[in-house]
Amino acid sequence: MTTQRPDEQPQDSSRMWRNRLTLIGLFALAIVPLFGAYWLYQSTRTSAPWSTTNHGELLTPIQSIADRGLQSADGSVSMVDSGVWWLVTVSDGGCGESCGHAVFELRQLHVLLGKDADRIKRALVELGGGGVDPELAERYPQLNWFTGSAGALRAGVYIVDPHGNLVLYYDYADAGKPILEDLKKLLKVSHIG
Repeated sequence: MTTQRPDEQPQDSSRMWRNRLTLIGLFALAIVPLFGAYWLYQSTRTSAPWSTTNHGELLTPIQSIADRGLQSADGSVSMVDSGVWWLVTVSDGGCGESCGHAVFELRQLHVLLGKDADRIKRALVELGGGGVDPELAERYPQLNWFTGSAGALRAGVYIVDPHGNLVLYYDYADAGKPILEDLKKLLKVSHIG
C-alpha cells in the first residue's frame, strides 16, 4: 500500500490546473478568430462600401457596347472583341467645347501611355447620327467615329475593355489625369488587350 505524502497533492492539482488552462488556451486560439471574422463581416456588411482607388464610376452590372447599336462611320471598325482597350468619348448632338476638350485630352493621354499606347484606340460616338465632323477628323486622324442611338450611354468618356464591355465612366471634365491613372492600373493587371 502506498501512502501519499501531503506535499504531492498540491503539485497534482496545480499540474491539473495548468493542463486545463492550456486546453482552454487552445480552444481560444481556434474560436477567437472565428468570432473576430464573424464580427468583421457583420460590421462591414451593413456599413458604407470600402473605398476604391479608381477615379471613374465603375459600371455594374456589366454592360456590353454591342448592345448599343453603334456603327462605325466607315463600317470597318468594331469595339467588340477588338483585342484593344478603347477610350470612347460620347457626344449627344455635336461635339461642343467640353467634348472637344475631352477628345484633345484623350489624345494627349494616349501619347503619355508610351509603350502601352498600341493597346489603346480612341473613338468618338455621335448620338443621334451627327456624323463625322470634318474639322475634328482633320485634327485627329487616328480617332475612330461611331454613330447611333446608344440608349443608356450618356455624354462623357468611357473605358471599354477588349471584349466590348463598358468598364468605367467619366464626365468630360475628368478627361485627363484621372483616366490616365485608372487606365495604367487596368493595363498593368490586364492580360487581355
